[in-house]
Amino acid sequence: MTGKIPTVDYEKVMNTDEGLYEWLNNIRIYGLGTVSGVPVTEEATKKTIERIGPIRDTHYGAFWAFTSGFAHGDLAYSTLEIPAHTDTTYFNDPAGLQLFHLLEEAGVGGEQFYVDGFAAAEILKKEDPEAHKILSEARVYGYQAGDENVFLKPTAQPYPLLNYNNKGELYQIRFNNEDRYIINNLKFDMVPKYYNALRKWMEIVRRPESELVLALKPGTLIAIDNWRVMHARKSFKGGRTLSGGYVDTDYWKSKYRVVSFRAKGKDCKAELL
Repeated sequence: MTGKIPTVDYEKVMNTDEGLYEWLNNIRIYGLGTVSGVPVTEEATKKTIERIGPIRDTHYGAFWAFTSGFAHGDLAYSTLEIPAHTDTTYFNDPAGLQLFHLLEEAGVGGEQFYVDGFAAAEILKKEDPEAHKILSEARVYGYQAGDENVFLKPTAQPYPLLNYNNKGELYQIRFNNEDRYIINNLKFDMVPKYYNALRKWMEIVRRPESELVLALKPGTLIAIDNWRVMHARKSFKGGRTLSGGYVDTDYWKSKYRVVSFRAKGKDCKAELL
């Protein structure tokens, strides 16, 4: 990912449809978008997220603000480095948007960076078509069991890392190597092929030119399309309080449609009738 991601002012987002449309359209185009000038409080962060839609409740809670206490047995709640990944691969329906607002600065380190999964998939298809085919077809479970009373795993079926619709369009990346379940549903001779394909994917994702560094700062909230863009973090030392939450894809896409019609001076419902 290259270039600078445009930002939208907090007051404009909160008080005008034009501002909300601009923010959501940036997410649609780039896979992420920021809001600047957000008051550095949990309340303001929560209200900004709810401007898009309801905050999704999970085993992490709905809206959250946390430090590095290693809660939920999850790397996100530590000071350790976290490689590029998408969240909630262990749900049938992974979270659509992930939104972050740093309330307290890290002492040293903690740089956040992002990788466009759709772009990585195109590179993989060009450089290794067989690996691309395998990761588009082989279904592998994600899981989460960090809490004592939680064992999350998709109940409908396992899913590919690269998910295409019936038009041949890539619509979702499901990749979190730390939340990948044991491979017990592939044929024996497919297992080494899958690992080779996964190794190629990870090599592409971890190339420096694949990474976009956008340092989290108090006052700037970032929304990430969790079906497209992977996020990662370097290790850090010192105090750090991060707040945020999830919004489902259906809700953010719904709000985008409504405000995009309004931005054009049209009524959404009238257009559909």
